[in-house]
Amino acid sequence: MAFHLREHGFDATLEAASEHEDAVVVHGWVNQGGFWHVHAWVETGAGVLDLTETHDPQDPAAYYARLGIAPARTVRYGRVEFFTLFAEHGHMGPFDPAFEAARPEGE
Repeated sequence: MAFHLREHGFDATLEAASEHEDAVVVHGWVNQGGFWHVHAWVETGAGVLDLTETHDPQDPAAYYARLGIAPARTVRYGRVEFFTLFAEHGHMGPFDPAFEAARPEGE
């Protein structure tokens, strides 16, 4: 792939999506230390689950603000869709070929 993946985030989505029936898996561009990375997390009714940071749900607005996430730079997958794509592709994403087009400017 032509972009840096925070692979542990992708691995962690499998665990979180497995444990929560209302899980939505999100792949998105995050800015950390001035560098953009592709990351993955799970959103549920309880909040954002990013097991690379904590096992506790986080407030979505605060999480998005802290990581510089814009909804236009994300792709969302329902739980069943995520597991179907995982089985078809043999990896945990990203799956959408247009996703790289959402790369923030200057990368």
